[in-house]
Amino acid sequence: MDHHAIMAERTTQRPSRGASGLGSIAVCLAILIAVQPSPRARAGDDPRAAPLDSDPAATKTVHAAAIHQNQGVATMTVLTPDSLPAGRAQVAVAAGGSQIWVKNGEVQWSDKAARCETDDHGRFHFAAPSDDFAIVITHPSGYLRLRCSPSSIRQTFKLAPWARVEGTLRVAGKLLPDAPVDVSVDNFDQHGQRSPQFLFSNTTMTDQNANFVFERVVPGGGTVSASLLQNSSRDRVAATSKSVLARFVPGKTTRINLGQCGRPVIGQLQPPPGPPGPFDRLVALVEPTDPRDDVRQVVVIVDGDGNFCLDDVPVGKYRFGVLTVQGNNVRCLFLRQITVPAINENVSQRPVDLGVLTLTTPLAARRRRAAPTPARR
Repeated sequence: MDHHAIMAERTTQRPSRGASGLGSIAVCLAILIAVQPSPRARAGDDPRAAPLDSDPAATKTVHAAAIHQNQGVATMTVLTPDSLPAGRAQVAVAAGGSQIWVKNGEVQWSDKAARCETDDHGRFHFAAPSDDFAIVITHPSGYLRLRCSPSSIRQTFKLAPWARVEGTLRVAGKLLPDAPVDVSVDNFDQHGQRSPQFLFSNTTMTDQNANFVFERVVPGGGTVSASLLQNSSRDRVAATSKSVLARFVPGKTTRINLGQCGRPVIGQLQPPPGPPGPFDRLVALVEPTDPRDDVRQVVVIVDGDGNFCLDDVPVGKYRFGVLTVQGNNVRCLFLRQITVPAINENVSQRPVDLGVLTLTTPLAARRRRAAPTPARR
């Protein structure tokens, strides 16, 4: 009997309501990831690769006096990493308070930012802002983020090469085609609310062989994630998400195999004493007690009967938590430490069964942190 069948034995047959929480999972993950520490820095490995105030190549400078002579209009040239004209590159000039979203290497959306495109010779023109600003340039060959001052504006920009990410996705040891995979890049060099704000993201679907490829990833630190929806009546858990930390190197390929190894962690929640409440806004998750490269978080939305299944959790020690998500409000209802023990590879999909867990108040959950409880084999 597989672990989903074990879960089905514990539940009544009323329809699952877990899917109604799908809109809230992004809020939950954003809050959880925001408070996570960055991966430990390694020698010569700067997590803030290509910060806004650096340029990957020597450039010329246009001073304010020259711009005034041209009625405040500056003419710039964009070059590829190979020093060729970057024709049809996307350019966004962001002043204070602007927001720019770059998705899959293209400027997807902007607010309060001037946008244009270079000509076939890589040139573009713009009216220089009166205050400090930032320029974001994207092109199939590379990208650039640069903080600028009105008194000193570069005349030639040379792009830095993208990083490339590829890999495969498995769930419960099986390749999973036609599933969404995302890459998020750590936001850095954000200097307050009035500074330009940038969001870099990538998304794709696995192919028929469960492979995924991202050709345009901003170098630096980030996360590779898969968010999965299980629709069958047998797999009653509504959705799950798994993510791993990664580092993306300019001009190089990083390979990430999601769900390569690990065991399912299952259980059932029951409400605390008092009137029972619905489970459709609850999220269960595990995260390593110590930073590690092969897993950052595994998150699942609890189904309508309180069941959950966290697939492919590698061997190790974790914090297991249950959160309630209502809009932007996230509250912890249960917290404890668990251990996923090693097991013979032939039975690697035998679940780690946490049993029936009674939800507690946030105060009681905090008290339980000092008393780790190994999970049953």
